[in-house]
Amino acid sequence: MVSTTLTFLKTFSWQELRHHPWRNLAALLAVMLGVALAFSVQLINQSALSEFSAAVRAVNGVPDFELRGQRGGFDEALHGWGGEDLEFGIRLAAAGLKFKRLEGIPAFHHAPRVRDPAKARSAGYQAVMIAKKHGARVGLQLGVDQRMLSAKALYLNPVGDFVLRGAADYAFERAYLEGARAAWRELEA
Repeated sequence: MVSTTLTFLKTFSWQELRHHPWRNLAALLAVMLGVALAFSVQLINQSALSEFSAAVRAVNGVPDFELRGQRGGFDEALHGWGGEDLEFGIRLAAAGLKFKRLEGIPAFHHAPRVRDPAKARSAGYQAVMIAKKHGARVGLQLGVDQRMLSAKALYLNPVGDFVLRGAADYAFERAYLEGARAAWRELEA
């Protein structure tokens, strides 16, 4: 098969190339120019269509760029102190993300040492909103289930101050309780 092809090339093609080299070079150059011309026409056509589409979009008032909000980030409905990172973690866990503690690597949650009652009220309020959004199990985990709040209210009431030593230390917990109860009242109204 190979020898037949070589014989055919020697008999016809090689003889033609040897006798008329300029004609074959001109034919090769014509093919190359034809391909280049077809490619340039296609580029010009594509550029013209692109410019026409841009002009139509500009006339119709369609913007070139659109800004869209990030999906799946922090819940913007949660406002105040505490809650958005906790709620984000709950959603990640619900989506199937497995949290794993790596041995030898400490993990810390930076919580300010300031025991501000306003922040505590906000955190209690946010915990109830998260529990309402994610169900009763989350409410139990966050300690804002209504039954748990009733028990906490009994424990942190003014009579309990007599029993508890250093009752001033529980102002933060009372404020958290107030915020959580306010959220439940708001949801029930």
